[in-house]
Amino acid sequence: MKARYVIKYFLGLSAAFFMFIMPGSASGQGQYGFLDTLSRRFLKYCETYPREEIYVHTDREEYVAGEYLWFRVYLFDRQSGKPSANSSIAYLEILNAENRPVVQKRIRLEGGLGSGQAMLPDTLGSGRFMLRAYTNRMKNAMPLNCFMKTISIYNAINTSTFMNNTSYGISEAPSHDTAGNERFAQSGIKMSVSNPETDILEINISANGSYRALNNLCYLFIETHGVINYRNAVVLTGENTRVAVPRKILIPGINRITLFSASGKPADERLVYTSHPETQRLSLNSSDSIVKRSSEVIEYEIKKTGPADPDILAMSVSVVPETGKRFMDLADYMIFGSEFGVLPDIIQKSRLSELPPGVIDSFLAKAKSNWIDWDIILSGNYPAVKYNYEKEYLSLSGHLLSRSTLEPDSGQYLFLSQPGKKAIFQYALTDRSGYFSFSLPVDEMIRDIIIQPEDPDRNDIIRIEPSYSEEYPETTPFFDTVSGGLKPYVSRMCANHQVNVIYGNTDAVMQQSPFISVREPRRFYGKPDVALVMNNFIRLPVMEEVFYELLDGVQMKKKKAGYDIVISDPVFQYAV
Repeated sequence: MKARYVIKYFLGLSAAFFMFIMPGSASGQGQYGFLDTLSRRFLKYCETYPREEIYVHTDREEYVAGEYLWFRVYLFDRQSGKPSANSSIAYLEILNAENRPVVQKRIRLEGGLGSGQAMLPDTLGSGRFMLRAYTNRMKNAMPLNCFMKTISIYNAINTSTFMNNTSYGISEAPSHDTAGNERFAQSGIKMSVSNPETDILEINISANGSYRALNNLCYLFIETHGVINYRNAVVLTGENTRVAVPRKILIPGINRITLFSASGKPADERLVYTSHPETQRLSLNSSDSIVKRSSEVIEYEIKKTGPADPDILAMSVSVVPETGKRFMDLADYMIFGSEFGVLPDIIQKSRLSELPPGVIDSFLAKAKSNWIDWDIILSGNYPAVKYNYEKEYLSLSGHLLSRSTLEPDSGQYLFLSQPGKKAIFQYALTDRSGYFSFSLPVDEMIRDIIIQPEDPDRNDIIRIEPSYSEEYPETTPFFDTVSGGLKPYVSRMCANHQVNVIYGNTDAVMQQSPFISVREPRRFYGKPDVALVMNNFIRLPVMEEVFYELLDGVQMKKKKAGYDIVISDPVFQYAV
């Protein structure tokens, strides 16, 4: 049986700042005053609104309802490309075709990494579902600012419904600039970019006579995921001016080239793709084929190719039969991230190095960044950040509304209190929209909390926001066009799952997994003060001896009609 060993890994990119002055271009401090101001405002914007990116490596792309979906979450800083420790909680959801969550999970992150599993309800109908993941900070730019990919789920009882069900399909329209570059058409100056795989990126700037009659100057600014690669003032030598940018100064990824007019306004913009150099950093050695139910050893070697290689390499491994279904690996995903919205299926399900020529350029021709906004950067009027990082504390937010009108009640104080031996007290002030937020510690404790307004006579109501985002991407109906029934490997998956359910193999597989530590399920009555594992002690003949010998603070007395159990409360020192 042939099998594919899929290893997802990430190697960080070292961020660098370049300022390159082309020979023959304008010189002088005055000409670069605008570029200095633009650079400062750009860096301040990226510092004020840093961007997180999440990637979720799932064990497969196809599942049977009732199975466990295993995953590992990777959180990165968009600028540096390195694991981010700014957030310690990730939210993972699986949505059906109506954008209704069928699975919701909170994942604890440590150093940008987190693992877990989610049980897919056995009541799900067959179809395509959306898996998405995000942090609390990423909720400020939802619904597109999150990791998204579609998975296929089959119902083992009625697999034929997959042919008739409407499944999840994402509309690509919101991620694209439908007007293209027409918003710059009236500036009198534009550019074209030649992007062959050469050492030079050629930019041709065209300016009409009206523009050149007023001035002969313009500015070029190139950034890649929030890092400045190139900036320059360009003197127009005629109707067409050619600028050559050395390819080596561009960070691999999506390079955003913006042309500014002499008045300092964006005049034109292009997105180009610079690929990673082909270097082998990881090598695998394994057998060409595997016998069923046999063990296999995989040997891997990490090869350093330069001084810029990171010291830390995070890996997650999934071993599954080859089905042809795949999602882009981590390195390819980080080229785009979620900055440019929803990617076409041909890009999501292929290696970037194997795509036909022109596919990426065709997508970038109308794509736009949903992170970098020149209007905000140049004006300096930054919108307020509603959702903050959840690093040491969990955010509990909501709105204070007037009960009679349901209008926001701004400028009012709310109090949060937690009664108990160690009481907690917080207060918050509502903003113009009546919004407030409190911070709760991130742990396994179950707490009773009370939230109340300072002035109860105002007859307000408190609405708590859900932790999971209720902003969903636009969807389009997707009908499966597969004919001739299910593929043989899907039928085998359904049969194997039914066998596992009947004979109880699923739990054994979970306990033996060396990759993910499974936490104990949370009890509905909270965390117990004492947990007694009977297998840790000698076997006692009757339960009376268990209470007498092993349980402190518990007494069991025999009565005519049964037993009386007396439990001593260690906090308030009385018996119940």
